[in-house]
Amino acid sequence: MCERIEYYAPRHFKAYEFVPPEVYAELGRDALHFLVDVRTLITADQLRDFFGVPVLINDWYWKKKQGVPSRKWKTQRGYRPPNSRTGARWSQHRFGRALDATVVGVSATEVRDIVVNHSSVFPYVTRVEDKVNWLHADCANVFHHGIQLFKP
Repeated sequence: MCERIEYYAPRHFKAYEFVPPEVYAELGRDALHFLVDVRTLITADQLRDFFGVPVLINDWYWKKKQGVPSRKWKTQRGYRPPNSRTGARWSQHRFGRALDATVVGVSATEVRDIVVNHSSVFPYVTRVEDKVNWLHADCANVFHHGIQLFKP
């Protein structure tokens, strides 16, 4: 039986790291309550704790402050709104059940292998995308045990 989770505030991340700028502008930190699955938030913290280095999801907030042109912002690596043109129509991102992350100083291949081989450390991850230059991890409802690797 799983422990009941009524609320989870990420220790290492802010709401703007999980949602695009227009969503954050409208909902602020409440975006986490409405749009991001608690298992995704927990997984992000587990990644940061396990690797002990920064884990990057969306970077638009900091790049905006630095004056970096918006075309260079990462804005769709967490929750993706229904009108987003990024990714698949039924992507787990659209339900707040996925994140695309870069672990600073660790290759995507190494991160992926570690997550798959340490599934007990990342109990909510059910699928990991293979052959991409980042970690895509999601907590889709699947018909198997362990973590499934899938192709983009």
